[in-house]
Amino acid sequence: MILSSFNWMDITPLIIMFTIAVIIPIILAGFKLKFIPVLVVEIVAGIIIGNIPYFRDIFLEEGTHHFNGFVEGLYTIGLAVLLFISGLDVDFSVLKPERKNRVKTLPILKISFLLIILVILISFGLSFLFINHFVEDDLETKIIGIVLLTVIFSSSFASIIISLIHDDNLAKTTIGKIIATYSTLAEFISILVLSILMIIREIVDDAKPWLLIIFIVILLAVYLIRKLIPTKIFKRMLGGIVHLDITLSFFILFALAFITQLAGAEFILGTFLAGAIIKSTGIDEHEEQKIASIGYGLFIPIFYILVGFKVSVMIPFDEFITFENILLVVEVFIALLIAKIPFLLLAKWFKLSTSISSIFLVTTTIIVGIACEHFEIFTEELTCAIIIASALTCVIPPILLYVHNKFGYSKEKYDDVVINPNEVSSEE
Repeated sequence: MILSSFNWMDITPLIIMFTIAVIIPIILAGFKLKFIPVLVVEIVAGIIIGNIPYFRDIFLEEGTHHFNGFVEGLYTIGLAVLLFISGLDVDFSVLKPERKNRVKTLPILKISFLLIILVILISFGLSFLFINHFVEDDLETKIIGIVLLTVIFSSSFASIIISLIHDDNLAKTTIGKIIATYSTLAEFISILVLSILMIIREIVDDAKPWLLIIFIVILLAVYLIRKLIPTKIFKRMLGGIVHLDITLSFFILFALAFITQLAGAEFILGTFLAGAIIKSTGIDEHEEQKIASIGYGLFIPIFYILVGFKVSVMIPFDEFITFENILLVVEVFIALLIAKIPFLLLAKWFKLSTSISSIFLVTTTIIVGIACEHFEIFTEELTCAIIIASALTCVIPPILLYVHNKFGYSKEKYDDVVINPNEVSSEE
């Protein structure tokens, strides 16, 4: 008797990616390279297998350079879950005005807003340097391209940055709060702008922008229902063997992604805000860890491997490794750093080495560069350069924090207005 007609050979790509996802952390741990982000190695692994004909035949539609339906589904769901968890990682406390107390502290929110305005202005200027790499020469393409590059150069990936800050016990320090606030604001602004541009560009066929009203209503409903139901009753409802809390979270994730996609906006807006709204309702830390374990253990490694695979498909490795293309990667990487030059203003309160390290830390970005591929505004060379340069920004910050033992310490004369790491540890 045949229990199922399902052909297990159809999930060969999934088995291959799981194998890679299991091996990579073991290798990094074995060589004691824990300061190298796993996601970067996963992207590199994807680039490698993407250049092997056997894997191309399995992952791509026959005779095309596009993922087959199954693999494309894995890629999309992985990105959705990653942005959902990124929304869950939002620290709303850093966006609240500082309470007045006896201890004088820096105006973190004001400093963060000033930094992001300056970064956006510099990013706007830098975007004109790459105008020759747009696919069309018309005015609309130039405007959209400049806005996209501005978003890319000013963006930050809050999920990685905030986790690094927490890992180094910097979350409660002044420098940690400034970096976390900036990265949260930068990520939200970039996703919002991408969504607006998608509606303007009409990337989604038969878009229904009016569905955004339903999207907003659902967000408000989730927030109000959670706030009105007492915590004890809510936990009793969601608890138990059925794990309704996880089911409800993923239902909200996919429902909002579905609605924003139909509305013609970037679905990552729906997934990011789904995570953020669930976070704002005061989700239990244990529940948050369960969602993160599902994402990082199942969907997200697959997504990063497919990002690397997609890069190799866009331009084969042997074609991309030319002086012009490598120079383009370097130029994009330098532009990402130069855009964050305003963080040198922190040298007024912190040591110069801390200010410079902060530039590298907030430069960390990956999602926006990947999302911009859908607009088909840039040449394949520039698109690949943006993805590769973005991946490099995820490598340097962990290494800097690993070797910089005095990161986050203020100048001595400002000790009364800056919370240093040693002050936090002494309080705890």
